[in-house]
Amino acid sequence: MLKPNHQAGRINILLLLLVLGSFKSVSQKNAAPMQLFNGKVVMQLPVAFKRDSSLVDATYRFATSKPAYIFSSPPDQVKCLVFNEPDSLSDNDVPAFADVLIAKVKNLYPSVKITDDGISLNAGKNIGYIRCMENSGNAKKIFQFFYGSFKGRLLLFLVMCNAKNSKKWIPSVDFMITSLRINDYQ
Repeated sequence: MLKPNHQAGRINILLLLLVLGSFKSVSQKNAAPMQLFNGKVVMQLPVAFKRDSSLVDATYRFATSKPAYIFSSPPDQVKCLVFNEPDSLSDNDVPAFADVLIAKVKNLYPSVKITDDGISLNAGKNIGYIRCMENSGNAKKIFQFFYGSFKGRLLLFLVMCNAKNSKKWIPSVDFMITSLRINDYQ
């Protein structure tokens, strides 16, 4: 009859914890906290992203909805746009808003394929996300929306990248989503 080897079990658990911990620390090393809207919205942003306020006016001068912030990573041609829309949205409305956003995306871009969507709970706030892919000519593009309620309004993030960079950037975007904290309490 074999005796259980408690020492070997402890070593396996320690190794598992070290491996799992190393994934988290790699993500944190490549990210820095970014405070938006006077510190009421905070998330970990990849250090490759730089704020580019010149793009807001140059690119969205005539748009009805301008992003409040634009971050970009020029080497990989990745952009993160942050919108604080006037649309009313409570935290309880976030799960149902996925259907509205998916319908808008499909209406504006019929060739877009929704590849993933869901809701997470971050520090007591609902955060929704939608990932989609578009084939436009020779280039496939990945779009990731994530959103929540900020002061009763829609707070929307849009990250865009080429599909060839998606394996590198999707884990970073997922980390951004899980790190997002919205503090709109007075």
